[in-house]
Amino acid sequence: MRLSVLSDSNWEAKIDHATKCLDLKSTFESRDYGPSLNELCIILNCRDPQLGHKQRIRLTKATKTLSIDIMLALESFTRVPHEKRRSQIADTMCNETERILRKYSLCDFDTEKFIADFRYEVTNQLLSPEAARFDHLCLP
Repeated sequence: MRLSVLSDSNWEAKIDHATKCLDLKSTFESRDYGPSLNELCIILNCRDPQLGHKQRIRLTKATKTLSIDIMLALESFTRVPHEKRRSQIADTMCNETERILRKYSLCDFDTEKFIADFRYEVTNQLLSPEAARFDHLCLP
C-alpha cells in the first residue's frame, strides 16, 4: 500500500520539522490490506484560519486512492515545543484517519488491521524517545 504524508502549512507551524522523523511510506509499501484501497494520501493542513481552508476528503475509485486533509490549528502549533507538536500531530492524524476510514465502507479492505498498524507506527515514530533526534535542528 502506498501511504504519503504531505503538508500545507505556514512556516511558523514547523510541521516539516515535527514530522522529520516520520517515515510511513517505506513502512507501509510492502503491506497489503486488500484490493479496495491502493493509496492513502494524508495532507497536514495548518494554515491561517482567515484563509478559510476547509477539510477535503476524496476517494477516487478509478485509482483506489483516498486523500484526506488533516486540519491542525495554527495558533496552537506556534506556541508549543516540538514534543507537543508531534503529540498533537500523532493524535489528530490517527483519530481523523480512523474516523474517515470507518465512514467509507471499503469492501475487501482490512480496516481494523490498517488502523491498528497505522496507530502503532505513527505513535512509535512520532512519540518515541528517538523522535526528538531532529529537534536541535530547529529554533524554538
